[in-house]
Amino acid sequence: MSKQILILDDDADLRRDHVAKLKSLFNSQDVFTVREMTVDEFRKGLDRLEQRQAMARKRGPIDLELTCCFDQADVLVVESDLVPLR
Repeated sequence: MSKQILILDDDADLRRDHVAKLKSLFNSQDVFTVREMTVDEFRKGLDRLEQRQAMARKRGPIDLELTCCFDQADVLVVESDLVPLR
């Protein structure tokens, strides 16, 4: 099973360039898959993580169907200007 790398950059051209460069480093998609992540997708993922955190703090049942983009990610690369998104 391949490992997934997510690339987040608010500049779509740079994001595509980063993905292309990383993909060129790997001869086979068997080890790593690399894909772009938009700022909106990142924010939605954070919202889901916060919802799951709130459920866990209540010590009640956690909705296991409440998945997000980070669940399958092994590596997340965030362009440094985007660190203070929230």
